[in-house]
Amino acid sequence: MIARRGIPARDLLCFAIGNYLAGLGIPATAGFGVDYVSLHATDERCRIDTIPTVHAVYQHALLTLLAGEH
Repeated sequence: MIARRGIPARDLLCFAIGNYLAGLGIPATAGFGVDYVSLHATDERCRIDTIPTVHAVYQHALLTLLAGEH
């Protein structure tokens, strides 16, 4: 469970975050994430240099939501 909010960790996975936010009535756009090439293909890959920015954005959003500042 996440921070006394009763949010199972499985609901915070990247593929589920849009559904979780939509369930709370918070508009979400699917597709925000690292830059990638060949999604779901045998040669799928991402640009590692885009990970820190995406991580920072998600961290800020989650901390804001968990603090009740939305």
